[in-house]
Amino acid sequence: MAILSADVGLLEDSCGQSRWLESAHTQIARMDLLIKNLMELVRTEETVEETSIVSFCVSDIAQASVDAFEPLAREFGKRLEARIAPGISMRGVQDNFFRLFSILLDNAIKYCDLEGVIFFCLDQKGKNVCLSVSNPCVDVDASQLSRYFDRFYRADSSRARSTGGYGIGLSTAKAIVTRHRGRISSRYAQGVITFYVTIPQVLKKERRR
Repeated sequence: MAILSADVGLLEDSCGQSRWLESAHTQIARMDLLIKNLMELVRTEETVEETSIVSFCVSDIAQASVDAFEPLAREFGKRLEARIAPGISMRGVQDNFFRLFSILLDNAIKYCDLEGVIFFCLDQKGKNVCLSVSNPCVDVDASQLSRYFDRFYRADSSRARSTGGYGIGLSTAKAIVTRHRGRISSRYAQGVITFYVTIPQVLKKERRR
């Protein structure tokens, strides 16, 4: 991809800009993003190495994620609200949780109805960390909810087609939750779609055979 991008740049320098070269740049960028997303998905499906597991405050990561996405939600005419229980700690792959929250928040902002409210909730129940992200969305086919976590699946709606992407984000979210021995699900009721995540606070070591 880097070589192709450089070649297109050289053509622009020698031949000038054109809609064909601009299109080539766009497609190269899309392919590069797809490759990076696939590589990320593969990594999140790998067994967690013991050296990657650390203790961290998941509440702080959740708050940082909400703070980062709030201006984006506002820019798109939507509102992001959060209820995050303070001081929730856990053991796992810390970077995975920045990615998990980013995927779910980005997805909510993309598909939330205009002027709708996205609600992000993080809490602790017993020895589990519980997360929910909800947003109003009028054009959800409830019969397809179970497919949302399939690779490359994209809902067949005008809004889904217009937002771009390849249907890998929620697959990656599921892979992250699964590698932390958790569960992720979705529910649609009264025009609101909600994604639920439950993850044990402690990621237990796998028994070696």
